[in-house]
Amino acid sequence: MGKLMRQYWIPAFVSSELEVDGFPRRVRLLGEDLIAYRDTNGCVGVINENCPHRGSSMIFARNEYGGMRCAYHGWKFDHTGACIDMPSEGPNSTFKNKVKIKAYRTQERNGIVWVYMGSRKELPPLPDLEVNLEPSDRGLPFKYVRQCNWAQALEGDIDTVHINFLHTQLNGQFSNEGSRLHQADSNPHLEIVNTPYGYFYAARRDAGDVYYWRITQFVMPFYTMVTGPGGKVWIPIDDENTLIMEWRSARPEEFPREENDFSNWRQPFGYKPDDLTMPWGNWRLKADWDNEWLRERSLEKTEIFLGIHSNPLQDSAVQVTMGQIYDRTQEYLGTTDKAIIAFRRIMIRAAKTFRDTGELPPTVDDATLYRVRGTAAKLPKEMSWIDTTAPWREAFSPGPPPEYAVNLYGRTGDQAAVGSVE
Repeated sequence: MGKLMRQYWIPAFVSSELEVDGFPRRVRLLGEDLIAYRDTNGCVGVINENCPHRGSSMIFARNEYGGMRCAYHGWKFDHTGACIDMPSEGPNSTFKNKVKIKAYRTQERNGIVWVYMGSRKELPPLPDLEVNLEPSDRGLPFKYVRQCNWAQALEGDIDTVHINFLHTQLNGQFSNEGSRLHQADSNPHLEIVNTPYGYFYAARRDAGDVYYWRITQFVMPFYTMVTGPGGKVWIPIDDENTLIMEWRSARPEEFPREENDFSNWRQPFGYKPDDLTMPWGNWRLKADWDNEWLRERSLEKTEIFLGIHSNPLQDSAVQVTMGQIYDRTQEYLGTTDKAIIAFRRIMIRAAKTFRDTGELPPTVDDATLYRVRGTAAKLPKEMSWIDTTAPWREAFSPGPPPEYAVNLYGRTGDQAAVGSVE
């Protein structure tokens, strides 16, 4: 699975994390300890943490004049991994030409730095996600860490039923019509449509005269899109920790980092103090496993089902407390777990195929397969949800729905509609 992941570009950083000639940052991706920095020319370098000379950590290196100079003996490397200065060997030595530090190639687009950890000389294209195609000022990505396996975390996002319980408002207050319709039926009927990029599925809930359809996308290897523009990526830090990046392509400035800002309902308590020496730096949440996600039990009597503020924190609580890698042999999967079963089958099949034949999924080289989004709609019961919602499942949805159907989370032209983004 790790070798399969390395065939894809990984969105590892928010651009603002790396300053020109600034301090380097530790990062851990796919179980590998790396150092990231931005050089004098603005290029982002991602290199092995250990200097190839004697193994000293490059977190202590000086970021200066177009490269990283190891603090131990002064060997200096550029963003391609080439050794460009070796003062300890003298001016006439050619030894530096024989030494490289492992370095991964990077690209930067719309506020995100992407890292390619594979071995191909000809790079695959960046995926045509909406965050990559919109103007650079349309969306603000942000990240946070979850201390469990990436698949365990991702499965929570493609699980539509848990919202009826884990994220329930006991006081009956709903932020929008979609939330109200969602709560009307806790036993939805699921329909899955396999695609070259993964699948999309719909959860059908009976809302009286109409069906409420909530449509979620899974795009290989680690993207999910739920009800509207934007999405999440579930990046394996290693087998037991996940880096989650979110973006809402039509909602700039939605995610401030202010402490205790409860209007920021995604991460209301903010982040722990910045620590450049840690692999996840300034993306550790204050509300986390070590303080029971700042749970307020008193709220569970009359206000919220689980007394933890915000959907992501509630998700973190139930996923992390499974254990960092849950033993799936202990599960009893039901009829509303079809999307989770489909996700596991797709990824395991892809990894085995790559191992046995070298064949890669089409999402590696076909960037256009990422031009999808989740959505939700109210439809007459006799209407085909697949046909009717087809234009709304496309990135840059082309206009309003017909009068007989209500697209709850699409966009008309370039105007964002208000809707739940859980």
